[in-house]
Amino acid sequence: MVIFKYDKYKNLDTSHNWLDNIILNMIKKIPCESIIDLGCGNGNFAARLQKEGYDIVGVDAEETGIEIAKKNYPKLKFFQYSIYDDPQYLKINKVDLITSIEVIEHLYKPDELLMFAKYFLKSKGKLILSTPYYGNYIKNLLCSIFNKWDDQFTVLWDGGHIKFFSLKTLNVLLEKSGFSIISHKICSRKNFFLNYIWPNNIIIIAEKNN
Repeated sequence: MVIFKYDKYKNLDTSHNWLDNIILNMIKKIPCESIIDLGCGNGNFAARLQKEGYDIVGVDAEETGIEIAKKNYPKLKFFQYSIYDDPQYLKINKVDLITSIEVIEHLYKPDELLMFAKYFLKSKGKLILSTPYYGNYIKNLLCSIFNKWDDQFTVLWDGGHIKFFSLKTLNVLLEKSGFSIISHKICSRKNFFLNYIWPNNIIIIAEKNN
C-alpha cells in the first residue's frame, strides 16, 4: 500500500552519500557475492554495488523510487514490494547479504523488516543496517539543554522518523528476530572527534542465526 509519494527520490544522489561510502567499505570486507538492498529508494546505492561486481537486487515499497530506479538503472532488478507483505510471493533467490540503509527508523513495526530480511538470507547470511543513533549521553544532554529535540525528531516531515534507536534497543530487536550482532560502528558525518559528542548514525552488522 502506498500512502504518499516521496519527492526525495527525484534526485539520484542520496542525503547520506557519506554513510554509503562507509558501508561500501564494510561490505568489501565481508565474503559475499549476492546482495538485496532493502529499502533501495531510487536505486543509487544498488547501482554502486553493481559497479563493484556484486549481484544486486533492489526492493522498495514506494512506487516513485522504483520507477526512477528502473528508468535510470535498466540493467538492474528492482521490485516494488513491502516488508509487511508475505515474502514467499516475491520471487528472489536467497542471498549472502542484505543491506537496509536508513530505513528501520521509518517503520511502525521494525521487527517485520528483520523477519523479511531473514527469509531471504542464506544460512549464516549477514545483515547490514544503519539508522540515526540516540544512545549517546552527551548528545542527548545537549539536545535537552539547547532545546534541539524537534530538530532530531523531525516530526513535521511526512514519512519521517518514528523510531529512535540505541545499540541496546537494536540488540534486543535483532536477537528477538533471530540475529546476532557481530560488529557495529558509530559514526559522524563531520569528523572522527564528533563520534564521541555528536554521533549521527550507527551501522550494525548482524548474522542470521540458524
